[in-house]
Amino acid sequence: MNVTRKNYRELLPEIQEAIRTSSFMSIDGEFTGLLDNNVVNAFDYPREYYSKVRNGGKDFLLIQFGLCTFHFDSVAQRYTHKAFNFYVYPYTNGRRSLDTSFLCQSSCMEFLAEQGFDFNKLFREGIPYMNFVGEQKLKEEFKNQQKTRELRQAENSNANSNNGGIPVPEKYVVYLKEICEKVHEFIKGPEKRLELGEKTNGFVRKLIFETLQKNFNEDGLFLESGIKEGGGRCDRVVILTKEKGNREEVLKRREEEWRKAMMDELDLAVGFSTVIRAITESNKLVVGHNMLLDVCHSLHQFCAELPEDYNEFKDLVHRAFPRLVDTKLMSNMYPFKDKFMNTTLAQLMERLSEEPFKLPVVEPVENCPGYSCKDDMAHEAGYDAFITGVCFISMANYLGVLAKEAKNGSLIDFSLLKPFENKLYLFKVQDIPYMDLVGQDVMPPRDHVFHVTFPSTWNMQNLRSLFGSFGSIFVSWLTDSSAFVALEEREKASLVCKTISSIVGSEPCSVMPFLEYLNKKNGKIGCKEKCLSSLNKIEDTSSSHTPNVARISNCSETSAIIPSGVKRRRSSGESSFAKRIIDPIPEEREDEIDKNLTSPGAGKVDDNGESRGVIRRKEKEKKSEWDVSDNEASDCVRTKRAKRKEFDENDSWD
Repeated sequence: MNVTRKNYRELLPEIQEAIRTSSFMSIDGEFTGLLDNNVVNAFDYPREYYSKVRNGGKDFLLIQFGLCTFHFDSVAQRYTHKAFNFYVYPYTNGRRSLDTSFLCQSSCMEFLAEQGFDFNKLFREGIPYMNFVGEQKLKEEFKNQQKTRELRQAENSNANSNNGGIPVPEKYVVYLKEICEKVHEFIKGPEKRLELGEKTNGFVRKLIFETLQKNFNEDGLFLESGIKEGGGRCDRVVILTKEKGNREEVLKRREEEWRKAMMDELDLAVGFSTVIRAITESNKLVVGHNMLLDVCHSLHQFCAELPEDYNEFKDLVHRAFPRLVDTKLMSNMYPFKDKFMNTTLAQLMERLSEEPFKLPVVEPVENCPGYSCKDDMAHEAGYDAFITGVCFISMANYLGVLAKEAKNGSLIDFSLLKPFENKLYLFKVQDIPYMDLVGQDVMPPRDHVFHVTFPSTWNMQNLRSLFGSFGSIFVSWLTDSSAFVALEEREKASLVCKTISSIVGSEPCSVMPFLEYLNKKNGKIGCKEKCLSSLNKIEDTSSSHTPNVARISNCSETSAIIPSGVKRRRSSGESSFAKRIIDPIPEEREDEIDKNLTSPGAGKVDDNGESRGVIRRKEKEKKSEWDVSDNEASDCVRTKRAKRKEFDENDSWD
């Protein structure tokens, strides 16, 4: 069901009731742009990751919000749903203080247009919204207007008692006489409202106001400054009305009407934020798929500005959404991770329709519009929210089957979901699977990781040669001249530290242990020996914390986060690279999945079938995607595929 400014007020009670009575709900968003994938890298800690997401994505807008509530029918032993597809757009109503600037990413806007997104509906009928800061700003503006009205009334009263006022310039004398004649005709006629001073400036309207006060100060006539009927906020006029009754009573009633109008405007301005507040108050489980961006934008636009402090952010998320589950994280953790080759939303639904899973049939609540899994409406936020919820039911029921406590299609046992609650999936991070909103984040030892700088002409072969004596490596590109390199054989990390000078030799490059690089980056300068001692100490206990990074293929490709531009091509030589310590990493495209399943190293590829890496081009062009296309594929086919898949698979926030 599409919800716009036209029907929002009418549907709001139904939406609030659907939230209140739901078993759980799912959400999804569509945006004017996405965070540049090159901003985050494979070895960001959650604190760094959040900072990059906040700084790189908050200037984009969430413009379509999907909400799907799920309700369990205990008689029929099945779920039903109510789906709402909200078009949301910032509130201004002509107020400059509330005017909002935002960014649009051309590829995202083009993609939405290709999916049939109705931009006219967004701009013309988008539901206003306002976070707490904007709401307080508007309330303060109303208070100032109230003070101005009171001062104006006092001035008018003094002007009447003192018979003072602005001297009338000679050029306006005739004009004011014509105004007075119009008022005489108005008093004799049946009309109840007369607008004067149209298309004049504030000085002329002030002259009109004072002239009429002096000449027509009688009961039943009331003067005020206001907006022309049917006009915009800038179309101000002097309004003369006829009203029966005591003057003081009429003025008091008018003041109450003005206050009510201001409260109505405030309600309109808060708009869609009321829905988010209803979700918060319900304390119901909220489900999303790869939902970090959905959560960040929802907080920033509808609740409060994203704080700089990471712990404050986690607290804000938990207060706004007390219970969250990310299906992207679920699908990349036990017991699901070995059963999915691809965890994009569409591929997840397809796999869940096969054994050992069962995709439930979730029909709309009676007499309500809704969706079906057979609909072809991907990237409509309401539909994606529905599919997310259906996938969640299937996965939750599978947990129940494993626990021998439920059958597919029955009521979800929410206690089985505790391991997944309040954790947000971290896209691209190599060894930290999630951001823990209510506990301490996973902080794995990275004694096997090194920061390497080198000439921009270097490629993957050069790095393999540099670290060739230490076994297989995983490479996370930072720029054309720097990268993180992780060793597969963790126990050799101390050997690298001890022989840095001999490793580098005459090569025009530098190798720095991860911890030393981090200290230097954060301004903590310490001696090399202290750093190496710390690394050696970590090495002694690392095996008990995190499993070794394992070599996963003999294919000629290496995982890399690549700067923007054209994809890196694979080398014909042997490649070595590391498996993500905790498995969720960006998905491969379908053609590469098939290739991995039939390649010599396929037996060592994890069942997520996700991107293993790419080889950097020798050219100095910057890159923005993981290269997983075949060398034989034509540039035309590869370009077309990349454009589509950017949103659907490995480089999307899907």
